[in-house]
Amino acid sequence: MKKQGLTDNAEKLLQSRYYQEGEDFNGLVDRLVSIVDDDFKDETRQAIANLDFLPSSPVLMNVGTDTPYLAACHVLPIKDDLVDIFETVKQCAIVFKYGGGIGINFSPLRGKSSKVLSTNGVASGPVSFMKVFDEASNQIKAGGRRRAASMGILDVGHEDIREFIHCKSDGKKLQNFNISVSVTDDFMKRVLLGHELENKLFDEIATQAHKTGDPGIIFIDTINKDREGDGKELFTATNACGEQPLLPYESCVLGSINLAHCVTDGKIDEDKLIDLILVGVNYLKEVLNHTEFPLPEIEEATLRNKRIGLGIMGFADMLIQMEVPYDSDEAVAIAGDIVNILGINTIYTGGVVLESKTTIAPTGSISMIADCSSGVEPIFAVNYAKETTDGDNVYFYQNKYYDPDMPSDVFKTAHEIPWERHIEIQAAFQKYIDSSISKTINMPNNATVDDIKAAYIMAWEYRCKGITVFRDGCRDQQALNVISKDQAVNVRTGERPDWLDGKTYRIKLSQGTLYVTITEYDNSLYDVFVTVGKSGDSVRAFSETTGRLISLCLKNGVPVEKIINQLSDIAGGDPTLTPGGLIKSIPDAISSILARHAAITPEGDCPKCGGTMIHSGGCKECRACGFSLCG
Repeated sequence: MKKQGLTDNAEKLLQSRYYQEGEDFNGLVDRLVSIVDDDFKDETRQAIANLDFLPSSPVLMNVGTDTPYLAACHVLPIKDDLVDIFETVKQCAIVFKYGGGIGINFSPLRGKSSKVLSTNGVASGPVSFMKVFDEASNQIKAGGRRRAASMGILDVGHEDIREFIHCKSDGKKLQNFNISVSVTDDFMKRVLLGHELENKLFDEIATQAHKTGDPGIIFIDTINKDREGDGKELFTATNACGEQPLLPYESCVLGSINLAHCVTDGKIDEDKLIDLILVGVNYLKEVLNHTEFPLPEIEEATLRNKRIGLGIMGFADMLIQMEVPYDSDEAVAIAGDIVNILGINTIYTGGVVLESKTTIAPTGSISMIADCSSGVEPIFAVNYAKETTDGDNVYFYQNKYYDPDMPSDVFKTAHEIPWERHIEIQAAFQKYIDSSISKTINMPNNATVDDIKAAYIMAWEYRCKGITVFRDGCRDQQALNVISKDQAVNVRTGERPDWLDGKTYRIKLSQGTLYVTITEYDNSLYDVFVTVGKSGDSVRAFSETTGRLISLCLKNGVPVEKIINQLSDIAGGDPTLTPGGLIKSIPDAISSILARHAAITPEGDCPKCGGTMIHSGGCKECRACGFSLCG
């Protein structure tokens, strides 16, 4: 059986998360195809072994085991009753235990100032109860292997909407929640007509997203457009990453086709793509037939309205092989062609009625296994420094399709793509996708609040079903953190050049005036020199030593964001209040200067391996070990 070679990084990820005891890749493939009828087993085996198609993490982990809980995403209802709220908390904990994520629209809960007749007190409001769900997620790893993910949604007309918009602004609360405001067409129309109330709220949403990346927006009327006339129950919530609207207690199974393997002689291999679509639909139907369910309510709802989510990954790598820039008109047209082929060929379901068939989910882990770009996102960088899960080694990787003889615009990275193009690509894919798309709309650091509002309006007008905006370098307050495009690093060898460009930054501290000079070589940070004026010998020695160690780390390939994360928030005895905020110590000041220079968010590491997180596919993922909030 011919198969694509696994990268070292993929093998490490499989060993740490997916292999059963004593299993290797061939054994994993055997386990995955064990649920497939003999008529389809050979082509399914070949597709998975060649990394042409992969199901989502719960399937990789659990299929063929004693705990075959295979659904990746769930939505749970909630009622405005204390007993029912904690019943939902219990149900969430059960879903988390078996590897699933959840989405909840908290709008049925009354506002925090509302009267509670039974106790003659006042309600605590949706945000207060979201903290209870967040703590449940903290205590339970999904399937015992990854932190559980949640989506919290609140209707734009809810009386607590302003508290909700700001509920993650301090970077400490609701760390396991993605949050989205559910926005109606009427609200958007009133914004465009200049109504004061709606525009104030619209500005508040955009301002907070500009600062932190939260909240996102879902366009609920667009999601329900095809359901209203049919008298069907309407969606009010999505799964944890926003790509799958679901009714109460429904779940969905996911898998993705690797588009990077559907290119021949610089053109889309349509025949292979169609074959993989048929394999994917058939496989996900079998997953539905073989999954067990954590709750009887989920089993009943899922089997009543059968939903699969066949999606794609490797779109950016496909474009590179075709030498088509991601931000070109041709790329938008190719996106439309692909999704049209996907929509037409998912009609063939073998007589099984499926309520929905296509979804573009984030593919952080499975795209690392397949060694392809994530979902429909641009490449994050041409080169990556990736750290092993034990933290003992750093490996350096280059996009396998990189060719220095190709036009440079073919290799534009996520933060180099105009945000308008991001939306056009998302809209092109959305046209024939049954459900929705998990994608990040990247913006440069100098993007304004007005740019974000313009992006919201454009996404709504283009009939996207939701939008997640991330401004490069903003303080991301999600459970996982975002770094800028400067993650690509190289080990420096040879002698230091005699002359280098640099910048010197100054901050007045209680210990003296701190001067930090940062030089760059070959578009990367190289040297950091630190001194403190009018200070004692020990402070000067400590500062110089810190600068030398930072320089040593940079020259040996340590990503600058990891240095920032290590130095950030170290407390000393003499904090200083500056115009930019409280500086707790000299290391904290150096961290803030490095972050300012490199436009990198100085918060946190991957909770699994300590690597750095990126914002991709509307989710947060670690490019070192494959950890993802969304699985």
